[in-house]
Amino acid sequence: MARRHIRVRRLHRDQPHSNKLRLLAFIASVLIIAGMLLWGLGLFIVQTLQDIGSDSSTPAAAAAPLSIEPDPAQDAGLAPDVQKQRDELAQRPMPDNGNPYAHEPSELTTRQAPLMVLPRPTGIDATGVRTGYPQTPEGAVAQLAAIDQAAMESASLPGVRAVISGWAMKGGPTPESWSTSKAMAELLSGAELPSTGSPRLSVRFTPAMGMVKGTVGDDYVVACVNFAVETALYGNATAAVADCQRMVWSQGRWQIGPGPEPAVPQSVWPDTDAALDAGWKDLADA
Repeated sequence: MARRHIRVRRLHRDQPHSNKLRLLAFIASVLIIAGMLLWGLGLFIVQTLQDIGSDSSTPAAAAAPLSIEPDPAQDAGLAPDVQKQRDELAQRPMPDNGNPYAHEPSELTTRQAPLMVLPRPTGIDATGVRTGYPQTPEGAVAQLAAIDQAAMESASLPGVRAVISGWAMKGGPTPESWSTSKAMAELLSGAELPSTGSPRLSVRFTPAMGMVKGTVGDDYVVACVNFAVETALYGNATAAVADCQRMVWSQGRWQIGPGPEPAVPQSVWPDTDAALDAGWKDLADA
């Protein structure tokens, strides 16, 4: 699995506990970056602020939305060719400008970003995930944003496990296999915190931009969300992180569907030229 070493800015160096500050860089990597980008083809890891390197990524083809209509004869069940279409869409590489620091806070663009209006939720479940989004591509993006946000902001293993248990279909990520569970476990272990986390550790995971990578029919969307993230533990760190997932309409709601997690999108700071060039759209509530 390819690895990328990425810097995280804005640690407050005037804080005490230098070892904990070094750990904060690790937190930003494992929790924010590795926890999200392990899904699919890559893993982003920050070693420390004093140990920085990078591997250039191979530029990928542009991610223009792709819509594939399944054959009407497949209505009785998921035919092999439909599964193939779903897999090909999920695995299609995402655009990457080769900048290993694109996730860091950067100069904002003066260009007008296209807008994606997300539908409003109608409720919230016991794990804090907003629910009730409609069967539209924008509804799938909104549901993915809500799932990721609730899981990461729980800052605990029980929280992450509870979210994925309620939102992954059979054949999708499990509490044991989900890369976010593994990243959270490594994070809390490195921070010398229990699995339940600590009030000292906070994660703010704000959906900023979205993308519909493509659809297969009206019940399968590869949805992508680009988040602006802030972490705090004896200091603060800021970064962007992007995630794409197979979203399947099942039992009256969007869920993370079965199969390997999609190709990893490049994390780019929201509302920069790089973000717009990659096809990201600003998110707005309806």
